[in-house]
Amino acid sequence: MFDLFGNNNRKSLKQMMDEINEMFGDYNPNFNSSSMEHKTETGSENGMEWEKETFSSPDGRITYIVTTGTMGAPRKNKNSLESLKQQLDKAVEKEDFQLAIYLRDKIKTFEKDQEEIKKIEDELKECIKSQNFEKAIELRDQLQKMKP
Repeated sequence: MFDLFGNNNRKSLKQMMDEINEMFGDYNPNFNSSSMEHKTETGSENGMEWEKETFSSPDGRITYIVTTGTMGAPRKNKNSLESLKQQLDKAVEKEDFQLAIYLRDKIKTFEKDQEEIKKIEDELKECIKSQNFEKAIELRDQLQKMKP
């Protein structure tokens, strides 16, 4: 049947759907793959491209949905100040005020810490130049805690 665990017997989506159709046909003689209704939807959300295929029997009693997604081209850091502000705008539009409050606070902290982050980044560069890697690791960890 399906090769879900990578036994190198990979099948295309069409082959797997044909097998499912055969299985359903064994239980319902009125069911055959040529009579299946097939709908496809595509879209993009948060940098991910997705496709949703819906297969339905003629009588509507059997429906199965296959959803696949792929990541698009790399985008800006999702925790950049610009990105956080865009996420905040979307949260307000969707009236997700709990998320909006969280993002607002994250933006405030980010803006407040920018000067301190710049100082630590400069110190980190100096530690790397002088090959003081133990101190560089400490500074790196400190930066990771400060950045959103």
